[in-house]
Amino acid sequence: MKINEPFLEEGLGRLEKTRAWSPRVISKLEAHIRAADDEALLRINPIRFALEKDIGEQESIDLFLHASFGGLFSTDWSLTCPTCAEVVESFKTLRNIHASFGCNLCRTTLETTLDEMIHVSFTVSPRVREIAYHYPELLSAAEYYLKYRFDQRAHYADGTRFVQRLRRDAYFFETVPAGRTATFVVDPSPGWLIIADLENDAGCFFEVRGPAERANAPVRLELHKGARLTEGAPRAVGKLGIEVANMMAEPSRVFGIWEPPESVPPLQFDHVLTGKRILTTQTFRELFRNEVVSTTEGIAVRDITILFTDLKGSTALYDRIDDLQAFNLVRQHFDSLGKVILANNGAIVKTIGDAIMASFLSPLDAIRAGLGMLDEIEQFSRNLARRELVLKIGIHRGATIAVTLNERLDYFGQMVNVASRIQGLADADQICVTQEIYDAEGVREALRDRAVLQESSNLKGVSEATVVYRVKPREMAPAAP
Repeated sequence: MKINEPFLEEGLGRLEKTRAWSPRVISKLEAHIRAADDEALLRINPIRFALEKDIGEQESIDLFLHASFGGLFSTDWSLTCPTCAEVVESFKTLRNIHASFGCNLCRTTLETTLDEMIHVSFTVSPRVREIAYHYPELLSAAEYYLKYRFDQRAHYADGTRFVQRLRRDAYFFETVPAGRTATFVVDPSPGWLIIADLENDAGCFFEVRGPAERANAPVRLELHKGARLTEGAPRAVGKLGIEVANMMAEPSRVFGIWEPPESVPPLQFDHVLTGKRILTTQTFRELFRNEVVSTTEGIAVRDITILFTDLKGSTALYDRIDDLQAFNLVRQHFDSLGKVILANNGAIVKTIGDAIMASFLSPLDAIRAGLGMLDEIEQFSRNLARRELVLKIGIHRGATIAVTLNERLDYFGQMVNVASRIQGLADADQICVTQEIYDAEGVREALRDRAVLQESSNLKGVSEATVVYRVKPREMAPAAP
């Protein structure tokens, strides 16, 4: 283990100056870089790192984002199959992620979603310390599949990790040189026998049925790059000879595994840092402004909360005071609201004139942010000769797609349109929310000291009437409904 001491010391020094970190955060990261084994420095999950090192979760995410920006780590955007935990592809940048993907092992094509299929992690840079996983082409077949190709933490409800099951049910892991042939003998039970080279999308699967009158004839399987898993003729229970011929111009890392006839239970992924959460992290949006979604279709987001703000009477404000003074007030209002958004696990997507569009992982975070924004503007206005700034807020949640608009990560779709139009219904010092927000966990409790009026509104571009909850200012709320 060799560490590039000058590069590490310089990087840690820059990292320490980026912000005020909690005590010992930088030293814990340094100790991990120096003492952890190679496997522990591959695809580090900041949320799990926070649990193990007793660091705040968001601070840990910010720590690795800053460390990646400074060159100590690389960011891994892993497109992970939710069924088999295969890291189908791993990218160093968001722009290379596709709108859909095919899992060769599961023999299926799925729509990519930022909520669950994009796992974000961080691998130590080879400029800091080289690890075996910087050179996956040199790994043995067993190391490649059991430690590199599959998510190490994915597990079933009983706690069994997928890689444990893979190790248990696999007949062999073997590297077959280019142009060479390897022979294996397996003895599968009823179910499925899969022979696969996931790196080159090659292999075959066979259904294994009951006993036959005579022994299985040997199987010859030719591996061609990109041929995908093809189905072979059914085989009987009992010993089966398999001849694997590598027809490619490069080595083939192949494995054989038995799958039960019944469907396997779903996998669980604990404490995952998803693509959705990264896009809802202000530090990421500030540091990695060049990250964009390059696919023309965008990438799906199943559930996210969008908040819009607007200043009431801002045009009159510019008429009443000079442009420079008005601009300074609006800029200060952006700073104040940005702090509230950050404190409630949100991120500013963009500003539009004197309005803000922000995203949140949960409706409760957005509601708390909205209430905090109203309080912040009220405090802000107390220092002015007259109340110049009056805020209006709208919040909605649902499915959307992440896209690139004007060279910036943005969200697009009907859900975003509804959120914007809901904000347009709000009056001074009010928050308007949809049924999807009002029914979310914790929201009614958070609004217990506010008067909330239910009404129905016809929104432009929405065919049916929309139920809206109008949250009144505190001084107008003698009791919760």
